[in-house]
Amino acid sequence: HVIMYGRRNEILDSESIHSTVVDTIKNHISDLVNSHLYPEGRLTNDDVSDITEYTNENLLKKDIDKEELDNVIKRLEPLSFVIQIGRNS
Repeated sequence: HVIMYGRRNEILDSESIHSTVVDTIKNHISDLVNSHLYPEGRLTNDDVSDITEYTNENLLKKDIDKEELDNVIKRLEPLSFVIQIGRNS
């Protein structure tokens, strides 16, 4: 409960919650991606599918597909991509 009240107070005391929300989403996505790295030390096809499904069901209004995310993972940081999609939703 202490963490929740701390976060609540931070949001209420800030002039804009935009950066708090973006940081929270970044941390959440980062934790999600990191949780899929073990044991291979990289994201597998199944990991990308799981991340895509979770992200579509819980974080985004506009769905992304696995191929789209997979291509981005090969080129860019997936977190930046998911955040950009979220802004465009």
